[in-house]
Amino acid sequence: MSPIVWVWIGVAAWFLWFTIDCRLWVRFVHRSHQLDHEGKWEELEALIRKELAAFRPWIRLNIHFRSPGAREGMAALCLFQRGKIEESLRFAEIGALKSQRKPRLHADLLRLQALALAGLLRYDECRDVIGRIRNTGETAIADHVESLLCLYQGRLDDALVLAERARRDPRADVARHISSLVHLHQGSYGSAIEVLLEPARDVTSLYRADQLSALERTRDGRSMLEGHRRTWAGVVEPLRYLLAGYVYLEQDNPTELRFTMEKAAEVMSGNPSLRVIEAELNACLCAMTGDGAGADGWLRKGADVLQTHPRRASAIDFHRYAGRACLMLGRKDAAVEALERSLQLADQPMEKHVGRYWLARAYEARGDRGKAAELDRLLREDGIASKWSKASPPAPSAPPPAS
Repeated sequence: MSPIVWVWIGVAAWFLWFTIDCRLWVRFVHRSHQLDHEGKWEELEALIRKELAAFRPWIRLNIHFRSPGAREGMAALCLFQRGKIEESLRFAEIGALKSQRKPRLHADLLRLQALALAGLLRYDECRDVIGRIRNTGETAIADHVESLLCLYQGRLDDALVLAERARRDPRADVARHISSLVHLHQGSYGSAIEVLLEPARDVTSLYRADQLSALERTRDGRSMLEGHRRTWAGVVEPLRYLLAGYVYLEQDNPTELRFTMEKAAEVMSGNPSLRVIEAELNACLCAMTGDGAGADGWLRKGADVLQTHPRRASAIDFHRYAGRACLMLGRKDAAVEALERSLQLADQPMEKHVGRYWLARAYEARGDRGKAAELDRLLREDGIASKWSKASPPAPSAPPPAS
């Protein structure tokens, strides 16, 4: 055969290989969105690890120029959600190194790096990374991450200022979730609900105009965008109702709490973190109305999710609200056991602060006034100004000197 024939054979082989590569990548993206929406995070992690190890030279070349570090970012996010913080940090660092010539993508990968560092209590390093995010020009992302760091540390006023500033940018609209939590910890229940009233923004707010245009031009692109929209809506919409549920629980309002939980159930995805919140709030709702069997059923559901989703933050909240449900049902020993477990898992200052308050109340209900007083003392002395420290009983006054 003539050389020109071999050239055409080579071009055809390359085109076929490239086409197969592209189809496999699109299939991977679709499958990852599906698993994420269904909450099958173990399978999602396995899928991402398989993709990272796959030999796809043409797709790798395309990603290198268009979205460097994107694959590592997917791995970092999945691992962070699963509570594998150290490994998430490693992937986020690799992705951030690769993405430096793409400021917006670089900021997103630095955000994952900062979140992992905050989760590991490496606060100074986290602040350094937040500074690097600001250097990219993505100040809203930096404000969002820093507001979460301040919330972890119990710096509630600072957290609120940063979250309110961040949520002015459509890409950081989720910062209003932090605003709501801060208002809740400060006892401003009306404000905590108010920031949640508007529906969540569409996933298109996360894309640049040119990215959105490119996706909408092709069938595969539109399909990938729809998959992302479904995953996004399956998180932000139910989370809005669940955060409102926390507020109604603090207000001791079972009517509004029941309505909110029904609305959350209508839009709930398989996201394990959200399923745990759903279980703990429904358990408390049942306990508020004296339905012990219903509370036990929801607590079993939450415990089942935690078996395959051993994320520390989810476990802390679940045990705390399980303890509160037991308190409402008069199960004092069970309440102490659950709240002790929650406080043992807590390592962030704000987690310890709230955990001490509720464990003190459980000890108090059981008659262990010495243990309750010690926890109340630690609560008053940790420097966090919250509704919990204000609700904590004051220290007993010293007896008058003997005459």
